[in-house]
Amino acid sequence: MTDGSEQGRLDDLMQHQQGEPSGIEAALSRLEEIARTLEEGKLDLQTSLNLYREAKGLHGWCVERLAAAEAEMQVLLADGRLAPEKWTAENGGE
Repeated sequence: MTDGSEQGRLDDLMQHQQGEPSGIEAALSRLEEIARTLEEGKLDLQTSLNLYREAKGLHGWCVERLAAAEAEMQVLLADGRLAPEKWTAENGGE
C-alpha cells in the first residue's frame, strides 16, 4: 500500500509514458528514473509491467537514434572514409 505522496509520485511517473522523448538525454534520464523506481520494489505487478514496457520502448528508441547518429558520423568523416577507425591512444581517435 502506498501513502498519498507516494501515490502522487507514481501518478507522475506513469504520465510520462505518453509520446516520444524530446531527445536521447531525456530518454536516458527517463530510463534511469524507471530503473530506480523498479529497484525500490514498492510497485504493484501491473504498474511494474507498465514501466517495464515503457523502458523497453525507450531502449529501442535510443538504439535506433544511436544507430542513425553512427551512420551519419560515418558519412561526415572529413577524408571521405565510410568506416571510421577504432579509437586508440596512439592515433588520437583519428
